[in-house]
Amino acid sequence: MSSSELKIEAKERLLGKRKEAAIVILLFMVVTSVLGGLSGSYNINNQNIAKLGNNSAVSISTQQQSPAQMLGKILFAVVNTFLSLGMTSYFLKISRGEDVKIEELWSKGKLLPKAIAVGIIRSVVVFVGCLAFIIPGIILSFGYTLTTYLLLDNPDMEILDVLKNSRTMMQGNKWRYFCLVISFIGWFLLLIPTFGLLSLWLMPYVDVACCAFYNNLIGKGGVEKAVEAEVVEGE
Repeated sequence: MSSSELKIEAKERLLGKRKEAAIVILLFMVVTSVLGGLSGSYNINNQNIAKLGNNSAVSISTQQQSPAQMLGKILFAVVNTFLSLGMTSYFLKISRGEDVKIEELWSKGKLLPKAIAVGIIRSVVVFVGCLAFIIPGIILSFGYTLTTYLLLDNPDMEILDVLKNSRTMMQGNKWRYFCLVISFIGWFLLLIPTFGLLSLWLMPYVDVACCAFYNNLIGKGGVEKAVEAEVVEGE
């Protein structure tokens, strides 16, 4: 499916669900902003290496930090990962036409330890890639775009398999994903004059479109078939 087709599908899935979707985004933004402010995770003296989409950032502080500050940042990272899991699950279900409630936002606690492990490994790999060259780091980050979706769909999948399968499935699809994300650039620019309020409408649109991208990759055969197809195509 093309980017335009994925976006059309996202709009259709969101019909009648815009209000609740906006509330989910608002809850996520309020909680993470408050915790981020209290913990100093948004300190301007930090350099952040972030991945496009719904994944955590690696922060490198240029100042010595107290144990309390370090604990606060760890707490922020944990809560951010926890809510990101729930939010992604919420929009993944919307993208599949399933009934879902706001409570989905805090329903994925059992997956938190594995999600943290996946996030740490992914961030380290991308960070090393960025140290080598900026472009390879970005390419690596795109390779791990599907990790959260795979974890939600396959909670028993091993951590390294989650990373490996995402990388395999994104072979030959990184450009498609890039085109999908960049197609929203005009909307992202409008966040500035609207003081970010447009994000309550925009982010559900973007998230569901990205979920549709994942759904399109796995198709009806599921993850195993999708991985096999990409391996064969890459040979």
